[in-house]
Amino acid sequence: MREKFRELELTLEGQDYQSVASHVRYPLYADKFEDALRTIFLDVLRKKEFADENEKQRFGELSRETENIIAFLGERGSGKTTAMEEFCRILESLSDQRELEWWLQHTIPEKDIQTQLEHEKFFFHVFPRIDASMLENKEDLFELIMSHLFKFFQSRVKNSYGIEQYGKGGYDEIIELFEDILSGYYAIRDSREEEYAGSYISKIQHVSLSLELQEKIDKLIGKIFRQDDMSSRSCYLVIVLDDLDLNIEHGFDMLKQLQKYFASPHIIITFSADYAQLNEICWVHFMKAFSSEKSHVIEEKVEDKCRELGKDYIGKALPVSKRMHMPNLNSDTRNVLVLDQSERNGDTVKQY
Repeated sequence: MREKFRELELTLEGQDYQSVASHVRYPLYADKFEDALRTIFLDVLRKKEFADENEKQRFGELSRETENIIAFLGERGSGKTTAMEEFCRILESLSDQRELEWWLQHTIPEKDIQTQLEHEKFFFHVFPRIDASMLENKEDLFELIMSHLFKFFQSRVKNSYGIEQYGKGGYDEIIELFEDILSGYYAIRDSREEEYAGSYISKIQHVSLSLELQEKIDKLIGKIFRQDDMSSRSCYLVIVLDDLDLNIEHGFDMLKQLQKYFASPHIIITFSADYAQLNEICWVHFMKAFSSEKSHVIEEKVEDKCRELGKDYIGKALPVSKRMHMPNLNSDTRNVLVLDQSERNGDTVKQY
C-alpha cells in the first residue's frame, strides 16, 4: 500500500512554492479505510473473547454479536465504488505481515491491542464485484454468492489443497452441505402458503429450515477453510456489491438476504449505495406492504410511518459504526493549487 500512494506536490496560494511545498504520501480515502479496518480488527478480538467465555457457544449467539456489513455511502460520483474496491485490495494485502503491521499502526493506537493483533494470521478472499443495478428478475443474489463460493472451493481443491487435504469424508461433507443449503433455500423461495394448509407441522419445519440456513452457511465456510474452531484463524470471504440503491425493484430484498443468510463470523460484506436513495427503496417496500393490505388510498400519516420504518430498518441492517460516508468531492472548499513543475508560471486550481 505504501508504495502505491501517489505523490502530489502542493503549494499554498500566494506563497513561494520552494518554502511551503511538501510531498504528500496519503491515500484519498485513508480515513475511511482506517475506520473500516479498525472495526474488523476489534471484531476479531471481541469474537475471541466471546468464544473464550462461552466454550459451549452456539452459532446464534455469536452471529448476533457479528456486524459484518460495511457500507460505502455517498452521492453519485463521490468515489464510493473506487474506495470500496481499494478497501478490498487492502484486505487482500493483509496476509503480508508488513502490510498488516503498517495498517495496525495507523488504525489501532492502543499498543497492547496492536501486539495481540500482530500475531493474528489474516486471510481475505474477495469475490468478484456484483453490480446490483444489473440484476434482473430472474437473477438471484443468493445464487450468485453461492456460485462464487462453490468456485472458490473448487479452486482450493484444484490449485493447492486437493481432495486429500480435506479427506474423503470432509470433501463429501462439503458437497452435501452445498446440496442441503441450496435445497433448503429453494424450498423457502418457491414455497406457497397453500402448501401448508392442514399441516401445521410442515409449516413449523419450514420456518425452522429458514433459521438453520445461516448456521449451515457458516459451517460450510468453516469446512472450506478447514477451520472448525472459529477462534483459531481469522479467515474471511468478502462479498462485494455495487450500486445496491440502483436496483429499485429488488434492492430491499437483496439487503434482507445479506442480513438474513450471510451474517456470518466468516464473512465481510461491502456494498456501495446512495444513502438517500437506499432509504427511498426501503420506504417503497413498506408502502407496497401497506397498500397490499388496504384497498383505499394510502393516507399521509401512513406514508410517514413507512418512511420511519425504512429508516429503522436501515439503522438495524447498517450500524452507524459500519457506515463509511464519502466526502463531497464537488465542494469548492476542496480546491487545491497544483504547481506544474514543467511550467513554473502555470499554476492551476484543480479539484481532487
